Amino acid sequence: MQRVIESITTAPAWVRNDRGDVLAANEPGRALYLEMMTDGGTPPNSARFTFLSPRAREFFADWERAADDIVAVLRSTAGKNPYDQDLSDLLGELSTRSEEFRTRWARHDVKYHRTGRKTPTPLPTTPSKSWPADATQRETTAAPVKEKQ
Repeated sequence: MQRVIESITTAPAWVRNDRGDVLAANEPGRALYLEMMTDGGTPPNSARFTFLSPRAREFFADWERAADDIVAVLRSTAGKNPYDQDLSDLLGELSTRSEEFRTRWARHDVKYHRTGRKTPTPLPTTPSKSWPADATQRETTAAPVKEKQ
C-alpha cells in the first residue's frame, strides 16, 4: 500500500482506517499534515491529534467542525465494530484526557463521512482538501478505509 501511495507524486495522498489511524502517506501528504504526523501519536491518528494536541486548533481553520466530524465518524465506527479493542482504547484515552471529546461523544451524533471540506489554517500554498460524494473515490484522501479483521 505504501508503494502505491508513494507513486502519487503530484498530490498529497494518505490512507487511514475508521479510527483515523494513518496507515500510509506519501511525502506531500506527510508535509501537508506535518503537525498530525508528528503530534498525533503512533500511528498518527486524526482524533488523537484533534483533541489532544494544542496545535490542532491552529491547524484547522474550522476546528469545531473538524472535531464534530471526527467524533461522529468514531461513533459510527463504534456502532459497526463494537468489539474493536483498538477503537475502545482510543475512545477511552480521548474520554479521559479531553473534556471537548467527552462533551461531543455524549451528544451521540453519527455521521457517514462521504463528502466534506477540511481546510488547514491557510498558508500561501496550502490547498483545501475536498472530495466527491460518489462511491468511486479517486483520491486516497477521500474516505477512511476499513481494515480487514
